[in-house]
Amino acid sequence: GSGTWMQVNHDLQPVSLPKPYFDAHPVYAGISSGRCIIDGQIMTRVPLVYSKFVTPESGILKDKLVRLIAPGPGEGFAPMPAFTVPNGNPRPCFWLGTYAGTDDGGTKVGSLPGKMPLVNLNFNAMLTRCSARNVDGVEGFQMWDVYMLSVLQQLSAIEFGTTNMQTAIGRGRVDTSSANYVDEADVAQASWRGLVGLWGNVWQVVQGIRTDTSRYLEVWARDGSRLYKATNIALPVFDGTNPAFAVTFDHSYGDNFDLRDFFLPKTTSTNAALGSLGDAYWGPSGGSGGVLYLGGSYGEAARAGLFCQYWIQPASFANTHFGCRLAKV
Repeated sequence: GSGTWMQVNHDLQPVSLPKPYFDAHPVYAGISSGRCIIDGQIMTRVPLVYSKFVTPESGILKDKLVRLIAPGPGEGFAPMPAFTVPNGNPRPCFWLGTYAGTDDGGTKVGSLPGKMPLVNLNFNAMLTRCSARNVDGVEGFQMWDVYMLSVLQQLSAIEFGTTNMQTAIGRGRVDTSSANYVDEADVAQASWRGLVGLWGNVWQVVQGIRTDTSRYLEVWARDGSRLYKATNIALPVFDGTNPAFAVTFDHSYGDNFDLRDFFLPKTTSTNAALGSLGDAYWGPSGGSGGVLYLGGSYGEAARAGLFCQYWIQPASFANTHFGCRLAKV
């Protein structure tokens, strides 16, 4: 499409890194080996990552955004916001549900194989069921959030040198007429570093980012406070008929927010061949505000993926196509 992605090293020179490099890297290896059981649920540990953004003033990457990651601190590097704690040291990790959210007793969101995804609950009901795990000494469970998603998106894009995860990893369950178990074979095609079904099967709602009734974006502050920050940035609108594809991205930043953390479109086209991600984008339609649903569902075909975004529906919306994913800090 319109965008070209490449791997670069710390000196901002193009490289082509083989899979064994990432398999041995402390961050990537930590995710791959991080599966564990917490409160009876299968979770995957994501270790602390440091990052920085660079926009070179000369050379082949002049005026292009470069994302650099590291397993520890260094010049200009800071913990990614998913690990930030207000007025404290960064948390050493967070956990994500290894599988898309499943029903646990009709009151909680779980993460277990051999189950159908939990769907047909609105955003607030999903939040409540995720936090319902925090009883009898258990704490830290929540719905996954946009900064956790940002870690997965940036790390996977760096690993493969592309954002088209259907091409890099697998198509996922995107060519059928119904959802299936969260560990079904075609669902599991959409897996990265042991996290299963990251796209396809059902949409997965994400907290920490939303639009107001005028399509202006609000995101959690980067300081870990979980307070929403107004950005005064309006997302591209849905035309009411066709999904769009991101051509360029909004890299605005301000007081305690930075849209470079995400892959939010600034300009779009309904022509997929012009897109820079490979995944589709349904912008907000205005009027009621929207929350972010990620990944696409069982019938989205090539439009689905780890960068696929759906902003049309408000937090009150519930549907059998829409679920969530459990997390823990």
